[in-house]
Amino acid sequence: MQLRIHEVHLFHEWMPRAGWPRDLVTTIKHVQQNIQRRGAAQDEFWTKVLMSAWDAREKRYELADWVQSQDPKNAYQVAEIMKILEIGWMQKKISQRT
Repeated sequence: MQLRIHEVHLFHEWMPRAGWPRDLVTTIKHVQQNIQRRGAAQDEFWTKVLMSAWDAREKRYELADWVQSQDPKNAYQVAEIMKILEIGWMQKKISQRT
């Protein structure tokens, strides 16, 4: 798990707010249209993730710190969170930092 969080720190960062979509409501609608619907529980999960991520980005939290604050139980959950952010245009992959 720590390795996966470390990878997030090395290879991902927030997409600037100026990127598309520019507001949370549009982001949620975009994800809703692009994520496979797996029931109300799943919808609630990714909606909460997006709302929390939007707030964290506004407060300039580090992406890896925010991911860890979501208390993922395993590397799969980390990957799921990152996929939601990618679909919502909230994170981007970067070159490895030195």
